[in-house]
Amino acid sequence: MAESFDVLDESGRKTGVVMPRNEVHRRGLWHQGCDAWIYTSKGEVLLQKRSMNKETQPGLWTASATCHVSAGETPRDAIVRELDEEIGVKARPSELREIIATRFDEIISPTYHNREFQHVYIYKRDIVIGELRLQKEEVDAVKLMPFPKLKKELSDPRSSKKYVPFVYIDDLFRILGEAIGH
Repeated sequence: MAESFDVLDESGRKTGVVMPRNEVHRRGLWHQGCDAWIYTSKGEVLLQKRSMNKETQPGLWTASATCHVSAGETPRDAIVRELDEEIGVKARPSELREIIATRFDEIISPTYHNREFQHVYIYKRDIVIGELRLQKEEVDAVKLMPFPKLKKELSDPRSSKKYVPFVYIDDLFRILGEAIGH
């Protein structure tokens, strides 16, 4: 069954309309998405490499987990679901801290216009890479990266071909840096 989204207005309020994912993107309608950034007590950040089979940004490194919010779902419940589905991390909703709510509007192709209200969460958890269960349709690999190295990489324009672009990067650096102690 096709995934459906709640269509939002330009202020981020639900319109009462629910549409299939492909139609929302084809028509460039506002909807919700989430990113979760897992960080460890050692100051490392878990990244995932998007599957080469993904419709958008295949093979690029991104947050620990990313998702769209399905119709009727809250952003927090969506990202908890996706952490489990994509990488096998079971989290309680109360363990995730929403740090940023932003919006972006990007035209990826003539038939894919992504207009999204993005909810960004951080989650402190010590991770053992070998214990993660990757959803092969979504994730090709994962890695832990020390926060200072991640910040340097994402700040380097030459890295733009390796990472998904994040419209909220400055806020992420500040807030995640504070949480980690950098």
